[in-house]
Amino acid sequence: MLTLGIVILNYKNYKLTLTLLNHIKDFPEIDHIVVVDNNSPNESYELLVKHQSEKVSVIQSGHNGGYSYGNNYGAKYLIGNFNVDIIGIANPDVIFGHELLKRIKELFECYPDYAVLTGLQSDHRFGNIAANFWDDENTAWQIIGSLCHELFIRPFVNFSRMLFRKNVMKPDRHYTRLQEIINSPVEVNRVWGVGGCLFFIRRSDFEAAGMFDEEVFLYHEEHILAFRINRYLWKKEGIVNTIEFVHDHRDPENEPLISKLNRSMKYLNYMNSSAVHYFNNYITDSRLLQITYLLLLKLRRLKSQISYWIKRLIYHV
Repeated sequence: MLTLGIVILNYKNYKLTLTLLNHIKDFPEIDHIVVVDNNSPNESYELLVKHQSEKVSVIQSGHNGGYSYGNNYGAKYLIGNFNVDIIGIANPDVIFGHELLKRIKELFECYPDYAVLTGLQSDHRFGNIAANFWDDENTAWQIIGSLCHELFIRPFVNFSRMLFRKNVMKPDRHYTRLQEIINSPVEVNRVWGVGGCLFFIRRSDFEAAGMFDEEVFLYHEEHILAFRINRYLWKKEGIVNTIEFVHDHRDPENEPLISKLNRSMKYLNYMNSSAVHYFNNYITDSRLLQITYLLLLKLRRLKSQISYWIKRLIYHV
């Protein structure tokens, strides 16, 4: 039977991390769990390390290098100390049962051509299934077109929806593809890439792919990993439609509005920086397209900055 290790990356939110850890630490399908504190500036490490056991290790990454660096740090620890066959990457805000792990391990045995597997993702509660994948390789024109849609078309669609009080758009292809996967008679459905909140990867393929690209701090890590797995290794990623997990990624309760606004701008900066790295290093070497994409990203940031200040003026924060 294949062995399984789980990486949980913590940054400041030790309460959420402990909730997940206490939920899964006794699952028989897990051989070892490593909690990586990504150099939190609060008491996270001191509180988490109290929960170490033979099955649970709590380590510090040394510095906050973001999602890629922290998860790589934990994966290398699992490989070096426990030589696991499968590595699970789990955000602290996910919920899953041991049945999911049991089926994932069985399917990795059955499908050696798959490097990555995960289940159906539900937002906030079980049964609220959402798309946690993309179904084809990103192209330069596809990415630019999507950003143009966000900047120039979606605002008018949202205005029309508000004005006429109905959805004026047909379901997009992601929704259609999600329904196909949910209702597919095939249990393992191939996709180009899966979301990064909870997935499982063969240790050997993770190493062969070079693990996560540590040049990105946050966002697009899973896109880059999918590119490497599909294009470099010629392996597959898949959604298992018989198992489900929850990604409860809601904002903290009672968070001040100014904190939400500042956080959204900080995350947008991370997103844009990662987007440029992904586009320039994995999508195209056309300088014209790279400049076009950069200008569109700058326009998106300007739009967000204007919205930020308007909201501050309206709500007096």
